[in-house]
Amino acid sequence: MKACNGTALAADSSSTKPNIDN
Repeated sequence: MKACNGTALAADSSSTKPNIDN
């Protein structure tokens, strides 16, 4: 369900790692 989108990834993995994709 996790997409490779900078928005969804950053919001989802915000607690795990910084939004490096964005």
